[in-house]
Amino acid sequence: MCAGCGVPIIVKQVLSVVDNVVVANATGCLEVATTAFPYSSWKVPWIHNAFENTAATLSGVETAYKALKKKGKLKKDIKFLAIGGDGGFMILAFSPYQEP
Repeated sequence: MCAGCGVPIIVKQVLSVVDNVVVANATGCLEVATTAFPYSSWKVPWIHNAFENTAATLSGVETAYKALKKKGKLKKDIKFLAIGGDGGFMILAFSPYQEP
């Protein structure tokens, strides 16, 4: 991470107040620097996605979770968190709104 980058601190603080969470993270500095296979800086399930697929992937995971819970195969309540990477969020999401 770049010197002074606050993103890991923010994510650590968010994860410290959320129990039973599954995280999906788009490709970006946070994902590349903290989850180099087969290691991870995080103690939660972490899904790496391409720039544009985080919301779609996590909605599929959440739908599967709800189906399994409805069938009684899962008892635990799980939360889902999508994190946009610097490329997937800032460049792809906001580039149409940037002034030339």
